[in-house]
Amino acid sequence: MLSNRTDLIKKYQSALVLILILFFATLVRCYEITLPYCKTWEIAFQEIIAKNHFIYGFAQTHFVSVISVINGQNIYHLSHPPLLQIVIAISYFFFGIHEWSARIIPILFSLGTIILIFAIADRTWDRRAALFSAFITSFIPMSAYFGRIVNFEPAVLFFILLFAWAYLIWDETSSNNYLFIAVAAVVLGGMTDWPFFLVLPFFVLISLITRKKIGITVLLFFLGCGVAAGYLFLKNSIVGYKSGVSDWFSHLLFRSNIPAFIGNPDLYSRIITRIWLNFSLAIILAAIGVFLSIYIFRKKQITCQDLTTKRLIPPALLLFGFSYLFIFLESTFTHEWQMYYLIPGISLYAGYTLSSLYSFTLKGRLISILVKMGSIVLLILFISLSVQSLISFHEGKSYEAYYFGSRINEWTKPGDYICVIGLLYPIPYYADRQLTQNPVDDIPDLARIQELNPKVVAFVPNETQQSPWNRQDLRNVLKENNYTLLTMKPQFEMWVRDVAVPDILVRDIDSIEVRDPRTGNVIPQADDRGDVPPPQVLFRQELLYEHPLSNGIIRTNYHLDIPEGSHLTFGIGLDERVWDPSMGDGVTYEVYCQAGDNETRLFSQYIDPKNNVAVRKWLYYSVPLDTCSGNDTRISFATSAGPENNNSYDWAYWMNPRIERDVT
Repeated sequence: MLSNRTDLIKKYQSALVLILILFFATLVRCYEITLPYCKTWEIAFQEIIAKNHFIYGFAQTHFVSVISVINGQNIYHLSHPPLLQIVIAISYFFFGIHEWSARIIPILFSLGTIILIFAIADRTWDRRAALFSAFITSFIPMSAYFGRIVNFEPAVLFFILLFAWAYLIWDETSSNNYLFIAVAAVVLGGMTDWPFFLVLPFFVLISLITRKKIGITVLLFFLGCGVAAGYLFLKNSIVGYKSGVSDWFSHLLFRSNIPAFIGNPDLYSRIITRIWLNFSLAIILAAIGVFLSIYIFRKKQITCQDLTTKRLIPPALLLFGFSYLFIFLESTFTHEWQMYYLIPGISLYAGYTLSSLYSFTLKGRLISILVKMGSIVLLILFISLSVQSLISFHEGKSYEAYYFGSRINEWTKPGDYICVIGLLYPIPYYADRQLTQNPVDDIPDLARIQELNPKVVAFVPNETQQSPWNRQDLRNVLKENNYTLLTMKPQFEMWVRDVAVPDILVRDIDSIEVRDPRTGNVIPQADDRGDVPPPQVLFRQELLYEHPLSNGIIRTNYHLDIPEGSHLTFGIGLDERVWDPSMGDGVTYEVYCQAGDNETRLFSQYIDPKNNVAVRKWLYYSVPLDTCSGNDTRISFATSAGPENNNSYDWAYWMNPRIERDVT
C-alpha cells in the first residue's frame, strides 16, 4: 500500500509541484484584490468600457469600445481591439461590478501564462527546467504584480504563448488540432491588442530557418494581418478615415518616435532600473542561460541545418520582448508595463540556468553538491529580491481619485453628465456618470460643455508639450457658464455647477493663520509651514492634519456657502502612534464660523488620548449652523497645544467635515 502511494507521488510529483506553484502564485496575485484602484497605473479605463457593455448591452455598443452614451449616441474609443473589455463585461454579468471581478480576468490570464511557459519549457528544455521556469514566472514582480493589473498585457501574452505552444506541437506532430488552436490564438490575440501581431514575423523566421511549415506559417502571418486590417476597416466604417485608419497610424508613429528617444540617456537608465526592479535576479540568470545555450550549441557544433523549432522558440520569445521595447520607445519611456512581454524569454532562460546548475555533475561529488546548493541559494535570493520589489509596488497607495469619483457620484444623480479631460482615471469609473467626451481626448469640447452643462468639469491643470491647449480659455468658458472652481490640485482641477458639495476638505484651503491664544488676534508672518499640509485621503475618508503650535492657535480657513437649516459633522482624533503618556499632553480642537462681521465659536473640545484611554478612538460630533447660514461664510478649524503648551507629537486630525442639510 505504501509502495503504491510512493509510486503514485513519484508519477505525479511534477504535476503536484506545478499545482503548488500555481496555488502560491494565485495568493500573491489576489493580495488586496478588493481594494479600490489606488495606484498610478490602475486607471480603470477598460472597466469603464466594460461597464457600458454591461449597462447598455451589446446591442447598443456593437461589441466595440464605447466610453460613453449621450442621448443614445455612442462616444467610441477604438484605439484598441475590444476583446478584453468584452470578457470583463461577462465577468460583471456573473459576479457584479467590483474591482475584484475585473482584476480576476488578468489574474486568470497570468496563471494561464505560467502553465503555458511550463508546457513550452517542458518541450524545449526538460521537466526540471519547466518547473524552474514556472516558478520564476510566478514570482518575478513584473508577472506577480502587473499580472493582476487590468490591462491588455496579461491577455495578449497568454495568447502569444498559446500560439507558441500550439505551433510547437503542430510543428512536431502535424496534428490539425494544434493548428486550429494556433489559428484561434491568432484571432483572439489579435482582437485583444496590437502587440500580438509583432510576434508573428518571428515564427515566419523560424519556419524559414528550419525550412518547415513555411507556407502555412506565412498564411498564419497573413491571417494576423487580416485580423488587424478587419478591425481597422470596422473602425474606419464607424468613425471615418481620419479618426480611424489615419489616427491609428499617427498614434503608432507617436508611440514609436525612435528619433526623439533613441539618444535620450534617461531612456536607458529607466530601462535598466525597471528591468532590475521588475525581474530582479531573473535577468542575470536569463543572461547566463543565453550564454550557456550558445556555448552548448558551439560545443556540440550545431549548425543552422540542425536547428529545430523547439530550439528557436525561446530566443524568438526573448527577442520579441526586447524588440517591443525598442520599436515603441515612447511607450517604453512612459509605461513600466511595456516590459511585460519580456516575461517568457527571461523565465525560460532563467529556468534553464537553474536546471543546469541543479543537474550539474562532476566526478567530484562535493563540487556537484556545492553547485546544487548554489542553485538553491540563487532561488532563495531571487525570492528575497522579488519580495522587496513587490512590497514597494504595493506601497504608496493614493485614494484621491477614488474619493473624488465617489463624491461626484454622491453629489450628482443618474442622468447627469460630467466632463473629464485628460487621463484622470479612475475618477470617471467611480463617478459612474456619463461623460461628455472621451477622457483620452486631451482637448476640451467647449461646444459640448455649453450644450450639455455637465455638473462637474475636471482636467489636468498644467500645459505640457503633449497637452498644449490653453487652460485659460476653458476656465473663461466655465466662468461664463456659472461654474465655480472647487479645487485645484497638482493632478487635476475641478469645477462644479448647480451641485451641492457637502464635503469641506475637497475644496482648496482659503488661508492658514496663527492667532495669539490670549487676544485671539492674528500673528503676522507666523511660521505655520509644515503644520497644515494639504488634506489627505485615507481610503473612504478625507483627513485634515493640523499640528498645533506651542505658542499660538493654528487655524485653517475655508470659504463656502451654507444653506439654512444645516449642521456641521466631523470627527477628531490623534494618530494612534502617539498614544503614549511620554508624548505630550493632548490637543484642544475648536471650530469657528464667520458670516459677515460676526465670528462665533461653534465647538471646543480638549482630548488627551496619550493619558486618557477613553478617547483613544475617533470622536464624532454634529454642530448646528443656525448662526452661520449664508453665502461666502468662513469656517475655521483650529488646534492648540494642551494645558502645558507642549505640542510634542500632537499629530491632530480632523476627519471628513461636512455640511449636512437637516431633514424635516
